[in-house]
Amino acid sequence: DTLTVRLRLFNGRYEPLTLDASTMWLNYGYAERPIGPHIAAQLQPVVLAPGQAADVSVVFAWHGEPFAMLSVLDEYLYAVTVR
Repeated sequence: DTLTVRLRLFNGRYEPLTLDASTMWLNYGYAERPIGPHIAAQLQPVVLAPGQAADVSVVFAWHGEPFAMLSVLDEYLYAVTVR
């Protein structure tokens, strides 16, 4: 199975921003805010120019766990409940 996460990303920096499998990851668990091994995003590289926004769909492998943590650029961390 897979889990698809849809994000609207905005580059508020002064230089181009590259998003790829190494800059987005997810980890799953059976308790809220799980810690553990990361699963890299199945994502082709996306380059955002300064001030540019993009809608991105990211696909991750999934085995039915109800909770996850999503990291974007190691700066943003989101708690996820999968239903």
